[in-house]
Amino acid sequence: MGRTLTKEEEQLVSHLRAAAKRPLMWMPRGTYDEFCALVTGIEVGSGTTMLKEFQQWLGERNPDYKNYVHYCLVLVEMGYHPRPGWPNLSAEESAPVSARFISLLDEFLGR
Repeated sequence: MGRTLTKEEEQLVSHLRAAAKRPLMWMPRGTYDEFCALVTGIEVGSGTTMLKEFQQWLGERNPDYKNYVHYCLVLVEMGYHPRPGWPNLSAEESAPVSARFISLLDEFLGR
């Protein structure tokens, strides 16, 4: 059994899942940069702390990068190494990274 989510958290997860599944319905180019901006906007608008907890969980998995934000930690999990402007992914390259964000979120939530 996973973490019990509030109504706001369920809605946040639902929006993120939909954006990762059909990025061009949510973002102009469907890139991971846009997904990250969407994540940030939804997170701020929802007022929940779930993604902050997700970030801490990811940081524990990647202690060398524990001070990075969640969407950067997902890139670390995918094998990207931090550097200025990293990475500049196309929509095709972004799809598996956005999907990994969701799968890690599901793992964190115990789903």
